[in-house]
Amino acid sequence: MGRKRQKDKSLPPRMHWKNGAWYHVTSMQPRRWTRLSANRAEATRKWAEIEARQQADDGTVGDLLARYEKSILPSKAEKTQIEYRRQLSKLKAVFGSAKPDDIKPHHVAQYLDMHAYPTTANREVALLSAVYAEAMRWGLADNNPCRGIRRNKEKPRDRYIEDAELEALRRVANERIKAIIDIAYLTALRKGDLLNLRLSDLYDDWIQCRVGKTGQEVRIGWSDALREAVSRARKLPRRASSMYLLANRNGQPYTVSGFDTEWKKVVAKSGIGDVHFHDIRAKALTDIARDRGRDAAQALAAHLVGETTEAYVRAREKHVVAPTR
Repeated sequence: MGRKRQKDKSLPPRMHWKNGAWYHVTSMQPRRWTRLSANRAEATRKWAEIEARQQADDGTVGDLLARYEKSILPSKAEKTQIEYRRQLSKLKAVFGSAKPDDIKPHHVAQYLDMHAYPTTANREVALLSAVYAEAMRWGLADNNPCRGIRRNKEKPRDRYIEDAELEALRRVANERIKAIIDIAYLTALRKGDLLNLRLSDLYDDWIQCRVGKTGQEVRIGWSDALREAVSRARKLPRRASSMYLLANRNGQPYTVSGFDTEWKKVVAKSGIGDVHFHDIRAKALTDIARDRGRDAAQALAAHLVGETTEAYVRAREKHVVAPTR
């Protein structure tokens, strides 16, 4: 958080000369100046005592981030773990050396304001808030400095894949990816939940899935189109011992990076711009809401609150209005 020392570079960090004496100065704003001594040797000894006491207190924010990564992160989905590790690294670079209770709300606000990517900053601060929530449970922080801080404005993604675009993606995809596209659209499952479907999740009357994001169990009834897509998926070449419906050729579920590589190839080959795999889920929910209503879309999405489904659909609804004459 502090700037690099421009002079007296031989001094230890946070030790400064002012008004005829040496001081220990905290890194975080508002800075606290503690007088050490006019004698440099004595001042250095007292500086070391202060630093040692601070190190012996409750550790640093970096320690909190490391504990969160070790104890909480493994319970998250694979894609979430990858993204959170990247975010934890960014947070550590800025806040890591500070004491947990030295971070104040205005520091978080500064981080949001100065970040080059406002939406990314929002995600990183959301993670920092989650870390502090755990730290308070652990007794390692008294307050959450992220609470009550207004986040950066975000423009919701409103990309709607047209039917012709979805068909163009299917046309250039191999049979394995085509089956994944079809089942993704018919079930509106998130990518991680879809790729981890097991053969044992296929029942006579429904497909059963426990949503990784919420832990909610959802049962999706069969339609002719869904039965046909699943039948194609089951016939794809794979190891006989595979337990997964949409396994790769080795019989294992796709990793996030492995599937994303395949998906990018399909998108590039199709020539369609600005399309994410998650947009298939958004299309499915938008189509369901239009044909069967918001409640049906929420049930299929396994959203705990209707506002989440509403945000998906509202951003992508396109109405044709009549001209004046």
